[in-house]
Amino acid sequence: MLDNIIDELRNEILVKESSEKKIYETMKSYSLKYDEISNNYQVLLKTQELLNKASSLAREKAKCHLENIVTMALNQVYGNDSKFVIELDNQRGVPSAEFYVVTTIDGIESKQIPEEDCGGGYINVISTALRFAYLKAFNHPRINNAILLDEPGSMISEYASVKYAEFIQKLCSLFNKQTILITHSESLKAVADNSIIIEKGDVDGESKVRYE
Repeated sequence: MLDNIIDELRNEILVKESSEKKIYETMKSYSLKYDEISNNYQVLLKTQELLNKASSLAREKAKCHLENIVTMALNQVYGNDSKFVIELDNQRGVPSAEFYVVTTIDGIESKQIPEEDCGGGYINVISTALRFAYLKAFNHPRINNAILLDEPGSMISEYASVKYAEFIQKLCSLFNKQTILITHSESLKAVADNSIIIEKGDVDGESKVRYE
């Protein structure tokens, strides 16, 4: 009788531990997605700030450069005719820049605000392209060598992830930048020149490192 009670208590504890673990993993997943969205949004804000501070001629030149790179990214990853458009304005002597994704379907043009109207995958693509284009357009003095991307494209669909990986490879070649990716994506791993795999150990949880 006592053994049965102990077994029932043990099973109940195991069920609760399993439930708590699932809740923790879900919260961690949402936290990572929030961080990704926040980081992408900061890239958009930073680019807007730099465009606002630049001179008129420099702004127009940077505008065209950023539009072309991001438009190329959207077309390559999603295979559509979307355009990335930057609208520059000057109200009461204060320059401003607004970002839009313009798509034409059946002759009807739709203009959307990326951070409000587009999905997370579009934001991933836009922010990645802006990171590379930003360094080139503004000749950032502090970053001359490698670029580190932590879990890039985490909200891009499996279907589009292959094209996204190919585009990152193209950006690295276009801007002559060595890029270090921290990722769980097999598509991104496939385009890497070298891979370092970190796996959790089965026995004591100690990480294992291997090279491919």
